[in-house]
Amino acid sequence: MKLKRISTDRLIGVSAMVISLLTLIIFIYQTNIMREQSKLSVKPRLDFTLNSSIQDTTLILQEVVQNKGLGPAIIDSIYFKYKEDSYEVDTEKFLKQKFPKNPKMGLPISTCNIR
Repeated sequence: MKLKRISTDRLIGVSAMVISLLTLIIFIYQTNIMREQSKLSVKPRLDFTLNSSIQDTTLILQEVVQNKGLGPAIIDSIYFKYKEDSYEVDTEKFLKQKFPKNPKMGLPISTCNIR
């Protein structure tokens, strides 16, 4: 049996094709990573903060919601839960319904600012 010798031209050609194919595969993989990273970079990131303070005899509770991400945050609804029931964010109405005979509470005031 006679062994065929592979010429150096053919070896260099096959090597170049394999390297080109591997480069194409790596390029496609890297493009997918960059696409996913760009999608994640424009997502909104909501930050919730609760502030409380007392001025004279007034208790002030403030819930702050800020979008600290890059994309727009779309808020569908705002509500809070009290004893497993959901209520709209209308504190004045809620306090009058749930605590009607508590004169020590004072006047509830509710404001909402969306930035």
